[in-house]
Amino acid sequence: MLVLPALVLAYLGQGALILRDPSAAAEPFFRMVPPGAATWALVLLSSLATVIASQALISGAFSLTRQAMLQGFLPRMTICHTARDNEGQIYIPEVNALLAIGCLALVLTFRESVRLAAAYGIAVTGTMAVTSVLYYLVVRYSWGWSKWASLGLLAFFLALDIPFLAANLFKFFDGGYVPMLIGAALIAGMLIWSHGRTAVIDRGRAADPHPRGDLRLPQTECRPGGTPLPGPGRPSDGDRRADLAVTHAVGPHGSTGRGNVNFAAEPSHAKYFSTIVPTHPYGVGRGGDDRAGRGSRVSQRG
Repeated sequence: MLVLPALVLAYLGQGALILRDPSAAAEPFFRMVPPGAATWALVLLSSLATVIASQALISGAFSLTRQAMLQGFLPRMTICHTARDNEGQIYIPEVNALLAIGCLALVLTFRESVRLAAAYGIAVTGTMAVTSVLYYLVVRYSWGWSKWASLGLLAFFLALDIPFLAANLFKFFDGGYVPMLIGAALIAGMLIWSHGRTAVIDRGRAADPHPRGDLRLPQTECRPGGTPLPGPGRPSDGDRRADLAVTHAVGPHGSTGRGNVNFAAEPSHAKYFSTIVPTHPYGVGRGGDDRAGRGSRVSQRG
């Protein structure tokens, strides 16, 4: 109710200004106001709008990076939760540093905003087209729309997105190749990491001597001061073999750490998580399991 009418009026006003004074085409936005204090006020307003837009981009980069990590397409990074009551409000220092380096590199490479316009145009229109395709997948498979209704909605959006993208592709060699190279590099890196991670996991599971439900160490196998696991191991992913991190930790040391957090993913709409607060060294257990070992359980349901 506010942004769309404001944008329409701004664009129509710039178009009318150019029709009346063709020389204003060089900078129609700032020529809409008289020179002097009004121009400086418009510069300040534009700077504030840029900061707001950059915050949306940074937050989106954090969220997408986290989702890629959960899907196994990126290595683990530091995730800082910055809100007590909002699980999705996060900060990833590594991504923030990469964004800063990328922005500085683009500014030093292009030097002028006019030269950056081609890269910006392809990036925005390409994002719009990809978003339309992803939206089709959501309405088709998550919302359960019929095939033809979903395709009709996709065709409507692509009818608007594809002409804009095709028009910007003519500026490919004028700087438009930059966002496409960055996107290709990210996709290649994610696919390589996913393939390598899958190969390492399969190789480790093939050599894993502890199938699911059989992660139990006899007392004779524990080193001095260690305690055998009090019950069967509980993998975190529902696979048929115990979690590799657990088996690797138990294997060389013959015991577990002083505090353990064990998550079990179950097909439910409720979220469960259990925290083992150690009152005795080497306590290990599972939330809701009466056979848990030494340790005080604090279970919460959200």
